[in-house]
Amino acid sequence: MKLNVSTISPVHVGSGAEYGSAEFYKASFKGENVLVRADINHLFMMLPDDLKDEFVIQLEDPNFKLHSFLKQIKTQLPKGGLGKIRLYFSYLKGKLPDNVQEHIKTSNLAYIPGTSIKGSIKTAILYDMVENKDITRLDRLFRRGRNGKPEIKKWDSQNFTDDFFSSDKNRKPNTSIMRFLQVTDTSPINRVSVYSVNSVKAGSTGWTWYRHSIEHGKTFIEAIGENQEMSFEINLNQTDELIQNLRLEYMEDYLSLDRIRECIYLFSQDLIENEIEFSQKYNIDFLERFYESLSSHNTQKNPVMNIGQGTGFLASTIGLKIRELDKGLYDKVRQASGRKTYPQEFPKTRKVVLEDNVPLGWVKLV
Repeated sequence: MKLNVSTISPVHVGSGAEYGSAEFYKASFKGENVLVRADINHLFMMLPDDLKDEFVIQLEDPNFKLHSFLKQIKTQLPKGGLGKIRLYFSYLKGKLPDNVQEHIKTSNLAYIPGTSIKGSIKTAILYDMVENKDITRLDRLFRRGRNGKPEIKKWDSQNFTDDFFSSDKNRKPNTSIMRFLQVTDTSPINRVSVYSVNSVKAGSTGWTWYRHSIEHGKTFIEAIGENQEMSFEINLNQTDELIQNLRLEYMEDYLSLDRIRECIYLFSQDLIENEIEFSQKYNIDFLERFYESLSSHNTQKNPVMNIGQGTGFLASTIGLKIRELDKGLYDKVRQASGRKTYPQEFPKTRKVVLEDNVPLGWVKLV
């Protein structure tokens, strides 16, 4: 079944790579500032012989800026030379960065991987499945670590999760109900934008920027900007015979698009309500306004969901359900997280796109 996803706030799914000022230059496109990613090898081949050695030497300087170099030698490039070295460009939403974290692409076109969408769907379904009796079972998996703090083995927590999706005691992937849910990558889009991102941090007297400054702790990312629409497909390929053979009849309800939409809607609504409470508690007005507006967009027919990197602990786990059912267990989760925390609030930071003062990764299924 073909669906569309529309971005409400910028979405970043990193490729694992980043590039710096030696690989891009600033330009203008239809009156907007853009960051042009350059093919350095192609540029080298275009340079006159007397400039090639100089170019290699300058590249070894960690402060080298391609933009400045191109200004100096532009008259020595062949006609249309800049167009030949351009890989792609991104709209520059703020200041010129030093380094940019790259969004995943195919043929230099950005997209949202199906695995990111499916991962969010799986979390929403698990959130719906977990009940109080399951929380008791999870509590028994925690051990006391060497430092006296609770800890849980990674494979124990993974097995706990896998138990919900499989009737097989060995939790084999081909016995999981999620095998029947296939999600494709989205269609690609032509342009990404470069945003600056920092975190707001909850404190005893309100909130501050992470590292106490809007500049310190700032990173730059490529992201699919707001109001971008992409298509993808969800295929539910179960058969009655397979479901029976795997003894998964009791979970078959989750293998319908309407039920999946409902799970996403309910999970997102709890997330939104939590973020509104968090924003009010620490007087983060711009986040409160965003989530109040987002709540009106979230419907059972067209739910919103939080995907990609920078979405945070609560959007990618069943942490909210644990906190609702057993606050003592949630405190164990906090202590075992390995992150810097304090008892009054966990998690205490939220990533924010500085140009728009919005959180990362909110989209709507349409």
